[in-house]
Amino acid sequence: MDVHNIEKKDFLKWSPAPFNRWFGVAFDFITAERQSRVSFEVHVENVGVLSDGSYHFRVNRDKHIFIDDYEPDLVIDEIAVKCSEFIYPLDIQVSAEGVWTGRTIHAELIKRWPDFKQKMLDEYNGGYIVHYLNKMEENVLDHKKFSKALEKDLFLTLFFRSTAAIFRQKEPVKTSLFPLVPTETAFYYEITAEINVEEDRITAKLRGNLDPDTPVFVYSTIPTQTELEINYVIDPELNQIRTIWGSGFAELKTGRMETRFSAFHIKDRDVAVEMTENKADRTLYYLG
Repeated sequence: MDVHNIEKKDFLKWSPAPFNRWFGVAFDFITAERQSRVSFEVHVENVGVLSDGSYHFRVNRDKHIFIDDYEPDLVIDEIAVKCSEFIYPLDIQVSAEGVWTGRTIHAELIKRWPDFKQKMLDEYNGGYIVHYLNKMEENVLDHKKFSKALEKDLFLTLFFRSTAAIFRQKEPVKTSLFPLVPTETAFYYEITAEINVEEDRITAKLRGNLDPDTPVFVYSTIPTQTELEINYVIDPELNQIRTIWGSGFAELKTGRMETRFSAFHIKDRDVAVEMTENKADRTLYYLG
């Protein structure tokens, strides 16, 4: 078994091969008062090559989302879930090195908004839904605000951003942003990574501690301690993610907040992908 450490600048090379997989995802949010689980299934697909040489990935979520093993039944929760569903399918730009740039392919989302908004207004009555949709519209229609909001999405971070520490980059990744606990702003972490290469799989372990040089304010409170650990299992032939799991915590004046997470490949839901001349390695798409 070969062991590589990030300090040696020895990284895996990301493969832009066709990618078409379903993942089962679960997040557990834990405080001293309560524990809550959110779970859903998500599909990730490499759609093609963009005009600047980056890649167009499409992320889609199954319509069923479970909170503490139950589908939401309160009206306020139904509205929140339906509004979150609106952004899917989500089209994002992934760099040639395999890391989400933060950019979305936004034009189709804007086209969908008027019909979605009217449908929600027809289905629900009252000032709350109008206020909720107006606030959502501010973030959805503004490309910069929308991309900023997506930084709080833990699955996107784990799948497309934290991988910067294990896939080859122009410069080693020293710090990374993670929305680890549901607070006002995400934390920046100093990252170390260890890669283990075996015959049937590759594993990578990332550890992070709060970057002492980065000012972080959460509800005007600086956390006394925050750490995370992320584990990956990666296909050895294509260097594509198969499983993610880990946990992290933050010690705040309001108490300890912990997040545990997992995302595993659901083989039974996969659609078979065949390599064709017009698939991900040769088809050109243009940024909207």
